[in-house]
Amino acid sequence: MVVMLLDDNPDIILLMRMMVTRILSHEDCQFLEGRNGQEGIDMLTTNDQVPELIISNFRMPQMDGLTFFQQVRQNAKWADIRLVMMSAHPSGDLVQRVAELGAESFLRKPFNMADVEKAIRGGSHN
Repeated sequence: MVVMLLDDNPDIILLMRMMVTRILSHEDCQFLEGRNGQEGIDMLTTNDQVPELIISNFRMPQMDGLTFFQQVRQNAKWADIRLVMMSAHPSGDLVQRVAELGAESFLRKPFNMADVEKAIRGGSHN
């Protein structure tokens, strides 16, 4: 499984990589990692591997997670990518907008293993 992780905090990327690897231990996971939505778009357009799952922070420099998800959903070849948004300060409006874009889950920071597993396996708009 190819998983894209986007966050401007490298510690969050590392933590998420460890959690996803543990949750999906029965699968061979490959990771694409970036610091913002623009890097995510660049990876999607230049990389032969299309991720099955993207976990993105909301607040990032250059391009935030919401704008990134909007651009992902505008491209038909990325329509089947599962999306999960995370944020330390989500508003009800943001959670609703992310859901309208077809994201499966919204992770509130700080998150724990159970939160991440629920988001990856089943999806929930908390």
